[in-house]
Amino acid sequence: VGWYNLETRQVANLEAGGVRIIRLSVTVPRGALVDQASEVVVTATSAADTTKQASVSVLTAVKEILRIEVSFVSFPTGMKAGEAVEVTVHILNSGNRDVRVFFAELTGDSAWLSLDTTKSPSQATIRPGKSQDFTFDLAVPAGLPSGSHSLSVTARVQGTTYTDTESIPLTVSAISGFLPNVTV
Repeated sequence: VGWYNLETRQVANLEAGGVRIIRLSVTVPRGALVDQASEVVVTATSAADTTKQASVSVLTAVKEILRIEVSFVSFPTGMKAGEAVEVTVHILNSGNRDVRVFFAELTGDSAWLSLDTTKSPSQATIRPGKSQDFTFDLAVPAGLPSGSHSLSVTARVQGTTYTDTESIPLTVSAISGFLPNVTV
């Protein structure tokens, strides 16, 4: 019956007052969603007297799996101080229920990133197995000295404490305030 398998379909030679245990196996299919459930009714009927019967109902609910995966789709490995680029952050819902995601506050060097709300929503509902891309603007402050930095984006699932963070290194090159000597 789909999710269920009854070990045996008939019990023979059971004497009055006797007990026989019958195994019912439950297999939840891969990809089952949290809001899916399955029910089976098992009925035992006397072969000698079909008016004597008993039934039991078994309901199986799917355990919730909450999982998102954040990744950068496009991101430079190096930039110059004062430079700005557009980057794409990808969120995949690899769980088994709809999730409404939003981004945690960006702090430290990560504050150089800002969600472009003209191209991306500030929150999005993502169905299981589906993904959503978000556009961020990355603006490295002018006058910043050369060095290595780590930028992170954290996505949160609304109504839960679940988060996923992706960090990426960025090398910043300072721009000299002097033009090199040019001979014509």
